Amino acid sequence: MARPDRHHATPRPALLALGAMALLVGCRAAPSSDALGPVYVGPPPNIVVIVVDDLRWDDIGVAGHPFVQTPAIDQLAREGAMFDNAFATTPLCSPGRASLLTGLYPHTHGITDNTDHSIESHQLPTFARDLQLAGYTTGFVGKWHMGNDETRRPGFDYWAALRGQGEAIDPFLNDGVSTTQFRCAPVWKTGARATDRRPTAVGTGHDHA
Repeated sequence: MARPDRHHATPRPALLALGAMALLVGCRAAPSSDALGPVYVGPPPNIVVIVVDDLRWDDIGVAGHPFVQTPAIDQLAREGAMFDNAFATTPLCSPGRASLLTGLYPHTHGITDNTDHSIESHQLPTFARDLQLAGYTTGFVGKWHMGNDETRRPGFDYWAALRGQGEAIDPFLNDGVSTTQFRCAPVWKTGARATDRRPTAVGTGHDHA
């Protein structure tokens, strides 16, 4: 299947993956509508994926933390879905991110530790590749941390990634073309806009720093 021309004038859905990343779009045959129940037939949905490092499962208000207040996250849980019996594939940053991006276990995708996996991470079968083929505009902003190479990975139209684990002070940011050092903690401005009623998907990764 040919990849859609990202410069074509036809409106496309948009995925923006911010920071370091995940939704997996499969290629399996669709079950019958009887098996699925009601089927969504509206426009392609906007997708936002946020990844936060070092956040305990109970460090949010809706999980019962005694003093932390997280009203926005609590609202997402109330109005959406909250998984209270979910598990990470690996208690390490890089393998966990690769699993979120691919839907694969570390022994399958090959990112098994936090060492430099720059070459392998350029070859990952990420959800962003599938969403591009499905007509989405994709993007990534923040901490990639699968290798020290901060250059654009396949599958992302928009790219703004920190080098390695990222620096809390005077960070280096790659915009898909070149790397620039900011002399202050940057305020992220992705430049992505949901225009022409195009669905948008956003994934953002964050570091404990």
